[in-house]
Amino acid sequence: MAFFKSGENREKHLQQVQEFLFEGEQVNHTYGLSSDFVALTNKRMIYVGKLPLSKQIQVTTIPYSKIEEIGFEITGTFSLTNKINVITKAGKHELEFDKAANIKEFYLNLSKHICQ
Repeated sequence: MAFFKSGENREKHLQQVQEFLFEGEQVNHTYGLSSDFVALTNKRMIYVGKLPLSKQIQVTTIPYSKIEEIGFEITGTFSLTNKINVITKAGKHELEFDKAANIKEFYLNLSKHICQ
């Protein structure tokens, strides 16, 4: 059974990510980004985003075992920014979430996956 972040595009996101799943892989959560979305499956993080100034879509897979660090900034009195940095040996991936996304939930869910 999958759990999804509420939002207008969650069904669209689920449909888009289905073609990239392995046999037996399940989507646990989806989160809207300013450019498209990120999905957390039982195996990996899948980022689907539009390339700047293009109609092309880029799909990036990051296995949980390859994530070395994640972080976000707290501004003011426990006010979160809408950006999370996911750091791998390949580099830093900055995810900019839409305003409706629960960034703390994403951080906790991703932390749980990479710390297991």
